[in-house]
Amino acid sequence: MPPLRMPDHATIQPVTEREMSRLQRSLVDSSFEEGHYEAGIAVLDELLVQNYMPSRSHVRQLLYIALYPSVRRARNNHDAGAPSKTSSSKSNSDLTPSPSATVAAQRSLMLTASSYTPAALLRALPSHADRNDMARSGLPEAEDEAEEAVEYDSFIAGEAQRFQQCKDVWQILKQGFVPLVAEGPGIPPASPSKRRRGDAQAYHTLPHDDSPVSSDAWPILNWLLTLFERDEKDAQRRQHVLYSPLLLSQISPTRSETGARWDANAPLEVALYCLKQEEPFRQQMGKRLLTLLIDLTSTTLFDLPLFVNLLLAHLPSDPQELQNFFSTLPGTLAVMKFKLVLCQRYLSHAPAKTRRSTAKAQPRAQPRPAPRRRAGDSASSQPTARISSADITIASHHPTPPASEILHLFSPTANAGGAVQVVKYHLLLAYAKLQYCAATEEKSQDWARLLREGDVARAVEEAFVNSTDKESMRMKNGLLAMTA
Repeated sequence: MPPLRMPDHATIQPVTEREMSRLQRSLVDSSFEEGHYEAGIAVLDELLVQNYMPSRSHVRQLLYIALYPSVRRARNNHDAGAPSKTSSSKSNSDLTPSPSATVAAQRSLMLTASSYTPAALLRALPSHADRNDMARSGLPEAEDEAEEAVEYDSFIAGEAQRFQQCKDVWQILKQGFVPLVAEGPGIPPASPSKRRRGDAQAYHTLPHDDSPVSSDAWPILNWLLTLFERDEKDAQRRQHVLYSPLLLSQISPTRSETGARWDANAPLEVALYCLKQEEPFRQQMGKRLLTLLIDLTSTTLFDLPLFVNLLLAHLPSDPQELQNFFSTLPGTLAVMKFKLVLCQRYLSHAPAKTRRSTAKAQPRAQPRPAPRRRAGDSASSQPTARISSADITIASHHPTPPASEILHLFSPTANAGGAVQVVKYHLLLAYAKLQYCAATEEKSQDWARLLREGDVARAVEEAFVNSTDKESMRMKNGLLAMTA
């Protein structure tokens, strides 16, 4: 199936979002309760055309259908014609989504992503958002129980409750989050109370797969990235800073809950996993997520040095793989600034120092998770006062190092491998591009002098003096042409 895409950001027109009435929700619920998922999705799509938002519960049920495992077990038809005590009612295995229903749910989710504000959709899922995050992203502080009342006795509504209990959106991408419902004996629920219930659901086990994105979750990752990208554009328009508050809310806060966040292990693992895939569209999703994470460093809300340390541990040692990684990143100013810091840290082997001088935790220490916000939970217990973009400037200002420091890192290194040459290449390339794009009053006079006097060109020659392979010569000639 071809990947599901959405219109370009520029083509998306804002709409007046309206909540569904109780009657409208019941039309969808009735279809879903009977297992008529495609019919219920068709009703949702029709309401979408009229600018009615899906409720939180409907978003969670759509996600359940969209993520249902594609491994379908053949039904046992050896006694299909025999009467049964339960023939008058559907069993839970009869209510599992069909492959066509899964495709319909995936398409419906992408339609919502192009029609509604990201916060209106992601309110259905848990996050680590505090009240400040909610103010920045537009997430509601509490779920209206009267509007969101759901009868969890239905199969799909009950199964979709798992989305309210997950840690964050990265967890829903893993295999087994939406399990395969057993038609016969399977693995009973772990909870003793659920095992005692007569309608306790059993599940089949699937082959173990600890990858961060299951084979059935790629469309949902695309949906999430689409929402984060739209949220980033909205934040740039509102706050004049290019970052996604909703993505930031999916990163666990620090122990104190007041410092800049940095523990992006889960989304970084997803991004790097995507980049290793053979399919170009999956690789592109890795590039999109990595770019979104880097854009967070444009704010004071995300710790650049600590995130750099986190990424350094995952950088490949093979020169070609490292070159592919750097080449994947776009040439935006935020990415160039990030590459400069990353290459500096790589070459200097210096541990990161957080901007928070009072922090007690070591740079590589794992923070103790702060209480997360479940979907629909109120954040009124958070002591932090509400802020707005008018109250505080969140744009970060990382000073550009002097040109002499860059040339010092570029000097020949004993026993330097090919990976070091790759990093040096991207270090100088990023610095030169940042100088070229800088305003006149911000350009380094020292850099201009070193270029004019030929010091930069000599540094390039010396750094690559013993490198004769084709790739090294390409990098050397490219830098010399740039500094000429």
